[in-house]
Parts: sequence; C-alpha cells; structure tokens
Amino acid sequence: MRRFVLGALAGVQAYTSYCYAAENTDNQIFLHAKGRNLSKRFQSFPVTNVHKNAYGHTTVTFGLGEGERYQAHGVQTVQIADAKAPNIMRLYSPVSEHGTLEKFEILIREYPNGIFSPRLCAAKVGEYFSVRQMPKAWQYERKERVKELHIIAGGTGICPMLQVIRDVLNDKSDPTVIKVLYANRHRDDILLYDELQQMAAKDSRLKMNFILSQPPQHWNGLSGQIDADVITQAFGKPANIMDVYCLLCGSDRMMITLAGNTESMLMKWRGDNTQPCAPVAKNISQVGGELGKLGYQLNNVHRF
Repeated sequence: MRRFVLGALAGVQAYTSYCYAAENTDNQIFLHAKGRNLSKRFQSFPVTNVHKNAYGHTTVTFGLGEGERYQAHGVQTVQIADAKAPNIMRLYSPVSEHGTLEKFEILIREYPNGIFSPRLCAAKVGEYFSVRQMPKAWQYERKERVKELHIIAGGTGICPMLQVIRDVLNDKSDPTVIKVLYANRHRDDILLYDELQQMAAKDSRLKMNFILSQPPQHWNGLSGQIDADVITQAFGKPANIMDVYCLLCGSDRMMITLAGNTESMLMKWRGDNTQPCAPVAKNISQVGGELGKLGYQLNNVHRF
C-alpha cells in the first residue's frame, strides 16, 4: 500500500494515513538535462513529432538533448505557452514513462473553439514552445493503510491518472488495487483505451471500467451518467471507506456532480487565458455530491 504526499492545502487537516507537505520546487526535477532543471521558470523545447491517431487525438512530442531522459516524480503537470502568443498558456500532464530517452509527450483532445488546443495540435516540427513544471506535485508513496485506489476520470483527466497507475503497477511488491471509472461521451473520445486495457490484462491489480453517455450499439461497458449507483457498481462497497483513497480529474460539471457544488469547485478562472498555479484552485473544501452519498470524506478524496 502507499501514502500520498501533496502540496500544503489550506484548511485541510492531515489525516494519519497521508502526509501533506509543502514542496521546495527548486529541488523538484521534472526534466533532468545534464544539470538543467525545469521548475518555476519557462524553458524552450522543440516539437519533434505531431501524431494524430485514428480517433482524432493528438500526441505532441517535445525533444530533449542527446542522452537526456524524462524524469517523473509524482504526478507531473506542465504549463505550456506559445512563443507567438505568450499570454496564452495551458496545463497538461505528460504521458511519457519515467526514464524516456530524449523526449516527453503530451496527449491532447482538440476542441475547435478551444483557446490553445487547436494551436498545439497544429504545431509544426521544429517549432519551440515554452514549458515549465507547476510548483506543486502530487506524489504516490507506499503506505499500509490504503488498500484500494478509486480513480474517476473524464476525458483528458485520464492523463495524470496514467502516471499514478504506472507508479503502482511498476512496484510488484505493492498489493494496492486500482479501480478506475473512466467517463466519456462517445467511444472515439476514449484516450489511451488500448494501453489501459493491455495494462489491466497484464496486471490483475488494475480494474478498468469505461462508461459512455452516448454509447454505440453493442457497447459492453457501462452507459449513462456517473452517480452513486454507478460508482458502487464499478468499485464495490468497501468495508471501511477509509481503506480507500479516491482521485478525481475531469470537467467542472463532472466534479460538482461527484463532490458537490462548493465555491472552490466552481473555478472562477474558467475561460481565462492563464490557468492558476495554486493547487487550492483545484481542490475541494468538502465532499458532497455522489461521493458524499457513499461516505467518502475530505481526507480520502483529491481532485487534480
């Protein structure tokens, strides 16, 4: 099992199974490049490949120098800015594995009316973008208390969850069970479907549940909207709710449905050119909604 280390959260008391600690970002290495660290300061990285898959999702690859490797510590989020319009920037979670040689990748779903995704999906090889690591990171560490991770993600919210899943599965001595409920509208919207299915087939600790609000014919996964009944169907009912830790990542509407309509969930910056760096903007002040009905509490729920 594992514990969880997060950035300091205002108004949240530390639970005995978890550690909340402020982090010195100057010592947080996101990209190790022969002594070069990426933390608070933007640095320029070239686009080396842009790949659009059969479902219209785009993988953008950024190049590192010769012999340099991508180093992932905890759940990493980067902020990317366009050199041609530096006042517009967005947050992404890289999908590259720890130790990837000479590159790191982000996975994007393009929104036609989006502020930044069309620009990034149309990037040309050789273009440079400014990238920096966000000041706070969420880190997964072993702890005997937690028996299960319950992950609920919507759309591109699966990207930071992929990092968590890899951290657990790469430790063969860790018995933690990961139960994932991944929501999308259509089948073509599902990111990383094949990779997630392959990971689950290879390791029984990973239990994947896909739910579509507009499923095609012959869909054998879950259908409809996520509510308390669907969560119970996917995760079961734990004997002790504090034996689990729940991670959330998705749209504002989805998070409000799951955890309740609190002011901190409304995210008043929505639609702004620049998303905030402070983690408190994405965390919750109380647990209501569908998770609240099932007994989940503030100390065992975290939103990315």
